[in-house]
Amino acid sequence: MPLILQVKDPKLCVWKMDEPLEEMASLLNDVSIYEDELQCIKSAARRKERLATYVLLNQMLGHDVILRHGESGFPYLLDEPYSISISHTDDFVAVVISSDNEKRVAVDIEYHSNRVFRVRNRFMSPQELAFLDPVNNISHLLVCWCAKETLYKIIDLPAMDYIRHLHIRPFPYAKEGEIEAYETRTGFGQSFQLKYQVNDQYVLVWFG
Repeated sequence: MPLILQVKDPKLCVWKMDEPLEEMASLLNDVSIYEDELQCIKSAARRKERLATYVLLNQMLGHDVILRHGESGFPYLLDEPYSISISHTDDFVAVVISSDNEKRVAVDIEYHSNRVFRVRNRFMSPQELAFLDPVNNISHLLVCWCAKETLYKIIDLPAMDYIRHLHIRPFPYAKEGEIEAYETRTGFGQSFQLKYQVNDQYVLVWFG
């Protein structure tokens, strides 16, 4: 399970899930505490994602943890003083952790695909589409998609519209950088500085 990326502040890791389930399970201190949960997941791909997430959390925190989800569906760690966010794509899992459980963190990872172009009008305003790099249009779109997904996780409120409530200020496309994003869902007009990275395998955006 090779570590692809590691950032210290906030603690962020990306791992590639390229081992069989049995080998992943051997990396945990006590896989038996997850057996009932894993057996309830019918999809083999989803079981692999969940097990890989537990392995990565174990590697980051140094001990086994129990993952739960709140009413909105976002994850938290049972009886642990951490704030976390998790994202999966293809064979990758990304986790960001803050030791302050009152501090919001968020991450989104996506593999490269042209499908984002087909749905661009569902999450990008005309003003946002206008600043896209014409040469790196798809990659720029993917960064914007991940940025809005990350912003969605930060705000964590129902009935959010990706165009009316989640906004990205113009930024030049690059392999890594920062994005100024803001929301108009809460009435406070909060702004957030997101970080991003693009490589040949995926696009990653995080906040923390």
